[in-house]
Amino acid sequence: MEMRETRVLLAEDDPFTREALRDYLETRGQVKVVGLARDGHEAVELFKGLEDETDLVILDIRMPRLDGIQAAARIKQLSPGVKILLLTSSTEEQHVLEGLKTGIHGYILKSEPSSLLNAIEAVMNGRIVCDPIVNETLGRQWKASMPQELTMLQIERRIDALAREKDLTAREKEILRLVCLGKSNAQVAELLCITEDTVKKHLTHLLQKCGCRSRTECIALILKGEAQ
Repeated sequence: MEMRETRVLLAEDDPFTREALRDYLETRGQVKVVGLARDGHEAVELFKGLEDETDLVILDIRMPRLDGIQAAARIKQLSPGVKILLLTSSTEEQHVLEGLKTGIHGYILKSEPSSLLNAIEAVMNGRIVCDPIVNETLGRQWKASMPQELTMLQIERRIDALAREKDLTAREKEILRLVCLGKSNAQVAELLCITEDTVKKHLTHLLQKCGCRSRTECIALILKGEAQ
């Protein structure tokens, strides 16, 4: 049976990039672009009329009137279940954690459109996706946001508590510890001598067990002391 097309609303302020992305998506994959917006405000207004016809919203971060994160927050208020991907660049570090806290489902580099189709498929299958460069950014931000008074011993105790509560496997606990230290999937794979795909599978199971939508939410359980 043929799979139904993923219906996408796309917001990008640069007209050339906007049209190029639409053409790329509609000619390379099972995607139908149901709406095009020139800024965040227009994306929200378009979504109001297209909510029942939209599976996924793709938003550029840097847009006039409303940026991508602000637009994502408003769209999530209108429809908490809608999937949202943000288009970013490697230098927008201050936006990464902020965006994930709004409930978006991933970050993809605008300069890598070939990864967008895989990201769309992954998100529609319930995964959180981030470009590897964005994962490195997350690692740096987690390290920077870690309270100075929170010792590694305290972190280990909280990880132990969460592992017992959520019945994490030894490997899942190992991966959670490394993620708390700001390691990317590639770095975790290298340290544990496993493939990056295996890391992603363990991380997906870990997040499901913890009831988290993203690595950020899981880390928050540890850093905020909610897992004692």
